[in-house]
Amino acid sequence: MRKKVIITALIVLIIFIAVLTATNSKPTTTTEAPQEYMLNVALLQFNTNGRMQRKLTAKKWSYFHSKQQSYLEQPKLTVYKDNGSIWHLHSDNSTAKQTSIAQKPEYFLLRNNVVMQRMAAINIMPVKFSTSEAYFYPETELLTSSKQVRMEKPGTVISGRGLRSYMNRQYAELLENVKTTYVRDQNKS
Repeated sequence: MRKKVIITALIVLIIFIAVLTATNSKPTTTTEAPQEYMLNVALLQFNTNGRMQRKLTAKKWSYFHSKQQSYLEQPKLTVYKDNGSIWHLHSDNSTAKQTSIAQKPEYFLLRNNVVMQRMAAINIMPVKFSTSEAYFYPETELLTSSKQVRMEKPGTVISGRGLRSYMNRQYAELLENVKTTYVRDQNKS
């Protein structure tokens, strides 16, 4: 009989502690507010001759000083090269590493539906890269990815894992498991 009382008391105590712990452990959602944020952002950069070099737009840009990062929703970067080529780079969202809001970002980590595309122009062949995640370094105009990448240009589709591409050198390299498919032009007979 005494064993039953002790076991029952222990069970009641365990249930009481479990209920008490469950009610006191409410999830804390402390989301840090950004130091600054902007909506419908458009940043323009010109060269010394007054010619536009870059245009960056975003639906929202939030800067977090404690993390030294900015978060961008729907960032779109357009780069105008001296040779007449125009590059477009966009994704669903991005994180920019920057020491302060007044400093140029060291890099952008682009996520979800990342596309980098060079538009066709006189003597310039169009090319398009698609991936799920990539880093873009504005100072060197380098785009890198360790994810699956698809590269499209007229008559050719190349896929592989990993990418290293320089806008300013018109150079791109898919790093491993590369597969090339030649596509017939539907307009030619």
